[in-house]
Amino acid sequence: MRIKSVLTILLAIVFCAGVLYLLVFETGWIIPLEKEKQRLGNEEVSRIVAEAKAYRKTGQAQKAIEILKKALQKDPNNFTLNIELGMSYEQNGDTDLAISTYEKASSINPKHYLPYKLLGFIYFNRKKDKGKAEKYLEQSLTLNPNQPDVQRFLDNMRGQPVAMPKRPPIPTKQGRGPRPIAPVPTVPDPRPQIPTIPSPVPR
Repeated sequence: MRIKSVLTILLAIVFCAGVLYLLVFETGWIIPLEKEKQRLGNEEVSRIVAEAKAYRKTGQAQKAIEILKKALQKDPNNFTLNIELGMSYEQNGDTDLAISTYEKASSINPKHYLPYKLLGFIYFNRKKDKGKAEKYLEQSLTLNPNQPDVQRFLDNMRGQPVAMPKRPPIPTKQGRGPRPIAPVPTVPDPRPQIPTIPSPVPR
């Protein structure tokens, strides 16, 4: 009897250990708790964003990217940090990285208008894709109708073609007056000059 009870206890311990292992290591149950502890506070996020903006204003977008990526390692789903990183990528000329970062921000907070606004502008200005630009700007305007700049941009974009080359100025016609006669260039005579003999003076 004692052996059976000991075996039952051992089996129960093994079973509980197996369940605990699955919860912790296989399902990642403990990982979200750790990530919650690692999330940055609002004050720290504001400080990092202010520092990144200061770098961008002085033309040091690469430094802004570095500090934002480091912060996002701790808090990868931070909406504000992703927006600022996308703007830094855009200023640095990394258009595709900026687009993917804005898209990530829109997936983090699908009801916020800002990522769609930034996507619309970057598709129009950098990718010259009028269709995608219009789609994203309309989505941004739907989420926040109080954007006169977006509405004005959409109106202008629909009323003119994208990236039209500048035409050379057409010369205006002058009045009908007498045309000035161009001076005829004088060509030197190639023949050798024969000295003239003076005629005798009468006495």
